[in-house]
Amino acid sequence: MGLRTKAREYIGVNLSSDYADVESILKDYISDSARRNELKSIIENYVEFVRKQLDRKLLDMQTLFELGKELNSTLHLSDLLSIILFTLMGQFRISDVALFVVQNEKELRLLDKKGFAKFDSFPFSNAILSLLSKVNNPVEVDELKHGELKDFSDVLEVMSENEIALISPMKNKEKVVGLIAVGYKDEREPYSEEEKSFFYTLSSFAGIAVENASLYEALESANERLSRKLNELSTLYEISKVINSSDDYQGVLNLITETITTGFGVKKALLFAFVNEKALIKKVIGLDEALQGKDIMLNEEEERLFNENRAGIIMNKKRFENILDVTSYYLLMPLISGGIKIGGIYIFSFEKYQIDNSALELESLFSVIASQIAPPLALTSFIQEANSHVQNPFGMLIEFVKKEIEKAKKFGVSLILMVVKLPFLAQWVEKYGAGSS
Repeated sequence: MGLRTKAREYIGVNLSSDYADVESILKDYISDSARRNELKSIIENYVEFVRKQLDRKLLDMQTLFELGKELNSTLHLSDLLSIILFTLMGQFRISDVALFVVQNEKELRLLDKKGFAKFDSFPFSNAILSLLSKVNNPVEVDELKHGELKDFSDVLEVMSENEIALISPMKNKEKVVGLIAVGYKDEREPYSEEEKSFFYTLSSFAGIAVENASLYEALESANERLSRKLNELSTLYEISKVINSSDDYQGVLNLITETITTGFGVKKALLFAFVNEKALIKKVIGLDEALQGKDIMLNEEEERLFNENRAGIIMNKKRFENILDVTSYYLLMPLISGGIKIGGIYIFSFEKYQIDNSALELESLFSVIASQIAPPLALTSFIQEANSHVQNPFGMLIEFVKKEIEKAKKFGVSLILMVVKLPFLAQWVEKYGAGSS
């Protein structure tokens, strides 16, 4: 209600636009000093009220201006969330604020909150998104109790249970990308129209900023994944190259241990090999060295992974409670070559990876690694086994050739080594070499 209207109602006359001066109004229409002073007091109080409202509007505009600069100055989502939440808490002097974003067009995911001890989820539906896209002000509980909004009983229940006073949509190009919920002020004082307008405007700013920051973080995350994949492939290549260059079983074991530790950040693991059908621990990473040499019995799930010849994540279920701290899941990497079970690696923790039932990329990665390290491990294992039982079958032949070469030197004749057959080895030696002494 304007000043002129208030004065007209009070003195019962029609004030034309000619009366711009308040003092002339008082002089012409009110002769009584007491009434004049009373009206003057009313007018002054109203002017003071309007001044305060203007000051509040100016403060809100300044706050929004500064907020806009802050939101535009960073693309880091965590920083943006702190700016938004703390601005609302300071502006309204409240302790409960929560921010949700629409994810995959099927849920509202909590990004961050302050206060609201039990408020972690918000009902999602196309209907609530449609409602929020149409409103030009925050929605309050009372609006949900009547009219066309009364059908949103699940939203009303959540707001009532968590003492949510208002929810305001976050929009980007008229599309609802999330919402912000705020709790009640002290003594449940209602929010003024100016405060609602401020909240709605801030939410609109937040919608654009949070959407941009989310896209930026998704891009950074994709770049990190790509970089990690390149590192993994590079490490995998090095594993294959180095391991295949050695014919020493123990050396290959050491190379495998070193590579999965430095290249893939394995912190705790056990490497075992099958010896006479028993699984014996050959290497220990980050665990008690006394475990080396002990045998392990595979359980049903582990046998299944060996039968399928793939790495897999298994829930602990007290499987290794005697040697580990609490860990929910572990990764088993079977090592199989030519259909023969060579051994396997239990991995319990990484520096960079989280082992859980959703880490499908880990299973794929370590299945590939297993396919690269199993063959050389099998070959060197067989060589070691053969060397422990069989003498070098060419030893006597080499000694004989050496003697013949010495004889040839004395007489100055040439010696040609040609194709020979060694029946006692049941194999052909195509050619060892040729030339003269």
